[in-house]
Order: sequence, then structure tokens, then C-alpha cells
Amino acid sequence: MATLRLLIQDVYKRVAKIISVGRYAELSSPSGISADRFGIFLWWDESYRYLNFEVTGCSRNSNSVVFEQGHGALKRVLQQVHATTEIDPAGYCWLGGVIERGTPLQISVTVDTDDRKFCEFADNADRHDNNSVKLSVGVIYVAEGDAMDEAELLLELQPATDPPKYEGFVALDLGNSSSALAYLAVEHRNRSNMVQVLPDVVYDRISFEEVRGQTTSVLSVLRVQGTIDIDSPVLKQQRGNVRLLDRLDAFQWGIGCDAETGNEDVNGLIFGPKRLVAQNDADAKVTISAKDLLRKRESAPKRLSLVPWMPAELYVCRLLQMFQALKKRSPRRLAVTYPCDGPGLADSNGRRQNAALKGEVRHVGIEDGGSLGARLGIAIKAAVF
Repeated sequence: MATLRLLIQDVYKRVAKIISVGRYAELSSPSGISADRFGIFLWWDESYRYLNFEVTGCSRNSNSVVFEQGHGALKRVLQQVHATTEIDPAGYCWLGGVIERGTPLQISVTVDTDDRKFCEFADNADRHDNNSVKLSVGVIYVAEGDAMDEAELLLELQPATDPPKYEGFVALDLGNSSSALAYLAVEHRNRSNMVQVLPDVVYDRISFEEVRGQTTSVLSVLRVQGTIDIDSPVLKQQRGNVRLLDRLDAFQWGIGCDAETGNEDVNGLIFGPKRLVAQNDADAKVTISAKDLLRKRESAPKRLSLVPWMPAELYVCRLLQMFQALKKRSPRRLAVTYPCDGPGLADSNGRRQNAALKGEVRHVGIEDGGSLGARLGIAIKAAVF
């Protein structure tokens, strides 16, 4: 069985989605099938939920090759090439199309490095000589009758570890209307004109090309698009009585421009997370409407109550995730500015909250350069560790 190796470098845990694109003519020339036109499938285990593929191509007569995902695509391709081969699709993801021999194929591989399953895989997978972890993706060719051939697409992800520490200085200014995360490489420590500011961009679309030269601060607004309903019978059956709202993977959210929709939809929209975290009301709640992520079908948003510091945790966490995705590095230490003379921050409750946070920040190795609000250290820990 032929094996095509695909090395994807600079893959770290928790750095958003990594996309690798390449052209592979050898995939369209199977030795075990003589037909000039045949079906081709990529298939991978459903547990690799952090993987996604897109395949495109152009035949000799300039017709575009369309690959479809899902079990339905498997059936349609078999019918188009009049194949009688029986394939059981259960337990696997499928991507298939019909091509002519020798058609150059462009494959786009996306790895969601934030997915908890990917992080678990990276921690437990065997390491190879080039410090990579490997994922095997199957390739099946079918033609008229029972003609069939197989190959393997071997993904080598390197290094699939925690990102290295950023050699420099990182500072966060959490503001009421906008916030800024600034950073300066250690080699430029005496050059203030080399300070960079994290731009306001959509998290999963960050690239160096897109943000070069941008210095816009990030609007202090977030939108919770969806949550896992902790009262769902399905969830209780799967995981028991767990307070999943205390886990970041229970949320789907965006900040800054990623929270804006361009219309009047206010579901899940939260302004001023800094003001909320500074409240001096132990019983206060933030009520929003958000979709239930466990429901496959479109459903009406459900009402959800959050503790006041949760929006700030999500906001700061996403800022640090954006930094990691952009630099492929995690902050070694973080300076934080947060005024302590506002309402609710100077009283005994505020002092207790700040003291608790400072202890937690020191525990994770990040320096607190000022008086921070309640529990933001949890967001720092969740994003960086």
C-alpha cells in the first residue's frame, strides 16, 4: 500500500486552527486500478474531530473536481462510477469525489489545536525521530465493478507540544470601552517604537499577513454564541452532574470585532466585562441568551445566568489565545494594569478578590503589574496552560 507523508510544522497546542495546503498529483495515480476515471475517498476516525480536509482539483478538460463530505457522499460517488464495492462508513468521517487519472489535487488540512481531544492526543502519542506525532488517514479508490485500491496519507505534526515561551514582555490594559495587549521582543527592549499591539481580528483567522501593520485595540465586548446546557439529560448521562460552565470548552464565544454581527441581534452580547468584574454584589448575575451546543438542530436561544466575573474571564482568555495563535508562543510573564480606585474595588471584598488573584497569578508564573479584578487568573491559566 502506497504511503504519502505530509509534514505540517509549527503545530502547537492551543494556537487556534493550523491550515496546511499542498498539491499532490501522486494521489490521483493509483497502481491497483486501471480505469482512467474513478472515485477517491479520504477517511479518518471520528475521534479525530479536530481534523478537517478540503480537496479541490481541475481535470484535463478544465472541469472542477468537487469533493463532498459525509456518508451520503460515499453513496453518491459509488453510484457515479458504477462501483459495486461495499464500504461500511460507520465510525469514520468521509470525503469523496470522482476524478480522472493524473488530476493534480490540492489538499487543505485543518487542525483545530484548541480542541481538547487534540491536546490529549498530543500529550499521549508516540514521538518519532523528527519530534513529530503521526495521524493516519486512509485513502480508498473505487472504479466500475469491484475494482478497488488503497493508500495512506500520513500526517506528521511537528512538534505538537505546548508553545515555547515568548522571549519578551507582554502587558494587558483592560479597559471599559477597549482593551490592549501589547508585546515587545526582548531584543528590542530599549526601542519603544518596536512595541506591537494585538489587533482586533477574528480569532480563527489570524495570520501574520492579515495583521501586519495593524495596531487597533480590541473592543471590550464579547458575545457568547453558545454554551453546553448543564441541565441537559444527554449531558448528565454522558458526564454526570458536572458544572461545565466552569470549563472554557463549555463556551463558544468571540470578542471585539468577532462579537459584532452587523445586525441588531443582541443574543449573548455583553458589554463592559471590566465593569462587571468590579461589582460589589456577591449575588449579582449576568443574564444572556445563547444556543445549546449539544443540540444538533437549530434551536431557539436559551436564557443563561453567569456570575459577574465570567465575561471578564472569557474576554481575557481569548486575548491570550489570540496572542498565542499569532506568535506561536505563550507569555512567560504578564503585566496587568487595572485601576483600583473605582466603585467596588477599594472595599474589603475587592481587596480579598485581588489578593486571591495575585496568589493565583504568581502560582502560574505570571507577574501581576497592578490590582486586577476577581478571578482573571483563571482565564490566564486556561489560555496559557
